[in-house]
Amino acid sequence: MTRIEADGLRVRLGGAEVLTGVSVAAAGGEVVGLIGPNGSGKTTLLGALAGLTVPEAGHVRVDGAAIAALTPTERARRIGYLEQNPVAHWPLAVERVAMLGRTPHRAAFQGETDGDRRIVARALERCGVAGFATRAVNTLSGGERARVMLARALAGEPRILLADEPVAGLDPYHQLQVMELLRDLSREGMAVVVVLHDLSLAVRFCDRLCLLEHGRVAASGEPSAVLDGGTAERVFAVDLRRGDGWAIPWQRRGAAP
Repeated sequence: MTRIEADGLRVRLGGAEVLTGVSVAAAGGEVVGLIGPNGSGKTTLLGALAGLTVPEAGHVRVDGAAIAALTPTERARRIGYLEQNPVAHWPLAVERVAMLGRTPHRAAFQGETDGDRRIVARALERCGVAGFATRAVNTLSGGERARVMLARALAGEPRILLADEPVAGLDPYHQLQVMELLRDLSREGMAVVVVLHDLSLAVRFCDRLCLLEHGRVAASGEPSAVLDGGTAERVFAVDLRRGDGWAIPWQRRGAAP
């Protein structure tokens, strides 16, 4: 079964320790949400899982193999990575941007195939951007570009998807569309790790949550367990209101109602 796991990660950036002894795992068939306040280490952890950040201690394994032992091509074939706030500087057509996701599957100087085009068309359709296929990506809104970049990641047919705030800047309809897609991908056997700030989406769509605080794991497990018991309220410094499948920050801790 597809699996990505980090064990005892310690990462320093700019002389500061950003992650300390962090362990997390995701297997095919599940969505794992990374939650926590700004600056808690979520993006750094996702980068380490992708092999983009080298930890000082600990290790990341993909299907039992050390990520450092994989070639860049092998890593790109297995892992799809969607960065936070992706930027498009060149006026490439949306379908050409998505086609870049097929690069790890082609030999040097090999042109695209009919199979590549079918896979890209499917990715654009699933992300709700097929209607923009011939438009220049830099003419789209930020939310539309984010969905194009998700399509590019899916075009690579990864078995693991790492997504950093994929619903940031999206309207409610498209937030639900993207989260439903991530859930469907997991049901098809993909392992999905997603950074989220919306706790209601985390509760509804994630199988497990990892709550980070100052670069350490404050709590992990099923969403209801992570968000109950007071730990999440302490970490976020808010009072939460919870129900069946939802949790929302209600007010700052200590603030007048």
